[in-house]
Amino acid sequence: MVDQVLVEWIQRRCGAYGSEVPTEDESRPRTDEPGCTVTVCRDCCCGNAAKRPEVDHAAQLQHLQAALPAPHRVRTSLCLDVCEQANVIVVHPTPAARRVGARPVWFGLVGDPAIIDDLTNWVRDGGPGSAELPAILELSLIPAPAGTNQLPREAGE
Repeated sequence: MVDQVLVEWIQRRCGAYGSEVPTEDESRPRTDEPGCTVTVCRDCCCGNAAKRPEVDHAAQLQHLQAALPAPHRVRTSLCLDVCEQANVIVVHPTPAARRVGARPVWFGLVGDPAIIDDLTNWVRDGGPGSAELPAILELSLIPAPAGTNQLPREAGE
């Protein structure tokens, strides 16, 4: 029984005649690997038309979701405690980048669609720890609030 299982495994891995069968093209990004997570604050100030009437908040969120399909994830959160910087977006690195030291990157005053375009391009290029932050996005960087451990909480948690 064990021998048959081993033979079947070898045949699947190496092919019926013992020649190695390529399992995947290493030059292509793996789609089963998780991508970046983008947290969009949507609570008391961020996403609030009374505070930022010039921003189409619903369109902004829809644009992020459409521009960052799987393996990336776009989620909303409760207040991130930097209301003076509304609208706030946090880009979390991929798990692989996180394992080698990458940390979430916080952006504030994100209202212009051009900033969203630059941000989504950077995330698609790999995001924190994997792709260099474009100089234009450096203008929107904000520090994580003290005591947050840089990890925003998701709405509903």
